[in-house]
Amino acid sequence: MLSRRVMVVAYRLGAVTTYALRRLRLVTVPYFSQPNLLLGRAFVPEFFQQQVSGAALGAALLERLEDTAYRRTLSVEFDRVHRELRRGGAGRAADAIFASGGARRAG
Repeated sequence: MLSRRVMVVAYRLGAVTTYALRRLRLVTVPYFSQPNLLLGRAFVPEFFQQQVSGAALGAALLERLEDTAYRRTLSVEFDRVHRELRRGGAGRAADAIFASGGARRAG
């Protein structure tokens, strides 16, 4: 995602695991890929279990690689998510480390 490249996401799990997840309703999110979860919408194609095939993945990938508007939007959206996730994390981590020792960071 941080590389701002077109992608498709596929997950295949064992039959017992899939059965348990569905039967016990352990999965409650609408998407399973990080980009879609962070964007809050279906943007990156997701394929699960029987949907996963070379033909399906290849077709979805090729369609998006050939779509200039999609690639442009992908770059903009992924940049936005990256900026939102950064939010001065290194500085906050340094402050927390210094605070745990009773010191303050200069500047």
